[in-house]
Amino acid sequence: MAQAERVTAEGSDAGLRQSVCVARQPIFDRDLHVHAYELLFRHPLADAGGPVTDTQATLRVIANAFTSFGIERLVGDRPAFVNLGRDLLIDEIEFPLPPEHLVIEVLETVGPEPAVLETLERLRSRGLAIALDDFVYAPEREPLLALADIVKVDLLAVPADRLAAEVETLRRWPVKLLAEKVETREAFDRCKALGFDYFQGYFLSRPQTLERREIAPNRLAAIRLLGSVQRPDVESREVEQLIGQDVGLTYKLMRFINSALFNLPREVDSIRQAVIYLGLKQLRQWVTLLVLSSIDDKPGALFELAMIRGRMCSNLAERLGHPEPETFFTVGLFSTLDALLDRPLAEILKELPLSEEMRDALLERRGLAGEALACTLAWERGDWAEAQCRNLDVAEISGAYAEALEWAQASMQAIGLET
Repeated sequence: MAQAERVTAEGSDAGLRQSVCVARQPIFDRDLHVHAYELLFRHPLADAGGPVTDTQATLRVIANAFTSFGIERLVGDRPAFVNLGRDLLIDEIEFPLPPEHLVIEVLETVGPEPAVLETLERLRSRGLAIALDDFVYAPEREPLLALADIVKVDLLAVPADRLAAEVETLRRWPVKLLAEKVETREAFDRCKALGFDYFQGYFLSRPQTLERREIAPNRLAAIRLLGSVQRPDVESREVEQLIGQDVGLTYKLMRFINSALFNLPREVDSIRQAVIYLGLKQLRQWVTLLVLSSIDDKPGALFELAMIRGRMCSNLAERLGHPEPETFFTVGLFSTLDALLDRPLAEILKELPLSEEMRDALLERRGLAGEALACTLAWERGDWAEAQCRNLDVAEISGAYAEALEWAQASMQAIGLET
């Protein structure tokens, strides 16, 4: 599998091609400890793309930071500076982050019009900090200063011989001063002597660009639903509700359970009846299959492989007399999640409430389920010497695979998938 996430310093020739980008640049305090991170929009490094407006850039940063990467992974417990232009300030966008961990950075293109000032007042009343980006003092901009907590002074925009006077003027307001575009040691030392509180620039640290594959909406929904149905404490009624929220999934389940594969005495026409016929454990198993089958940009052969692995692991468990072959089925099925979801398996498993036993089986091939998976994978690649599972002989292992293959083919037909 290709690496799903990489970090590079801007200016390097990384030669990467990924789907989602966000950059972060640290902001340091006077002791050169990281105080916060500014989140910045970046095109994927191999795709310059077309022009992007301030609004588009901010929305992409927010989407990537809060969904694809996770804000905690980007900034930890430090504040995140996020740029907002006029349109998003007027719309007063909501952020899924506690106020103490967010700084609204008002772009230099935003003027002190009444609607903007009203929004900033509301944001401050909710506990959000306000920073003014690339600020150069002018009397007409004083209403913005009155609402600011931090003022970012662009050292490249203020002539060196005017910097001290600019600082003296800004000190009339109770704001913290942040020197940005600190490019040299001399600039840092001078700003520190002038009393700046925070520092940001290439001399201290270049922005780091993080890239990873974006999870398509159907994949993200699949992971969320898988996480819900795999919870140890999930109840039948909750599984019914989860299935009922997805019309396509309900249709597939009804089509599946009423197929010749089950040969039921009467037609099942509700999710509740499906629960009664199958039982919760088996229903969770089928829901997992159907959720993964809804990932429609993958070849059917990959999904069939997942089903073969799941069924063979389950068959091996039954031959060994294990009381919970359903667990083995899930281990085999989930061994293909990295290929189905285009993410490293270890990363996916962090989002699913699985037992340590299942995680160890999937990642380390430990425990009986891990042995069954290792045997299945060895049989799959024709490594007969390694295809061993406790005291089972070759005939039993061969039979487990043959039955899994036949079952998977019948299941694919019942679900309506083609290889």
